[in-house]
Amino acid sequence: MRDTAGSCRGALSGLRALDLGEIKDLLAHVPTKQRGDAQEIAFARLAIVRHVHFLVGKGETAKKAREIVSKVIHKSPDTIRSWETTELLNLIADVPDILERARRAGQVRRAFPHELPTTGVDDETLFAITDIEDLPLSDLQKRLASLDAKSRVRNPLRQRHKKVLGKAALP
Repeated sequence: MRDTAGSCRGALSGLRALDLGEIKDLLAHVPTKQRGDAQEIAFARLAIVRHVHFLVGKGETAKKAREIVSKVIHKSPDTIRSWETTELLNLIADVPDILERARRAGQVRRAFPHELPTTGVDDETLFAITDIEDLPLSDLQKRLASLDAKSRVRNPLRQRHKKVLGKAALP
């Protein structure tokens, strides 16, 4: 659905054409390097990166926050950093706002460590606090591991053909 510029202009163009009586394909597969359910994986990674930014808001350095999270999810801090800098930004439009809200939520949690404030904090930040704290990193790690495992599953027909025809028959 996205064109090469990363926008939804193709879909918008298709809808305008439909208004004029012309039918165009609104959705088309765009080949990517992602395997499995790329959207599910991106959102699981975003939830993990939100935890990093929450910890930064609570006063940890970004490096230390990545190290803390990496120990729980069994990924390297550099991998988490790569999710922050490129991959998520390309797949999800409002990532900067989501991460800024997570940092604000961490700042509020640092100021109010035992309870949520009743005034002076916007609802989105309060929701971010409860949303992040209610979803443990260990659960996110299991979810991500499950999605990663699904994305590594080989095509069973291809495996069958390799057995029947031999390894040299297929690349």
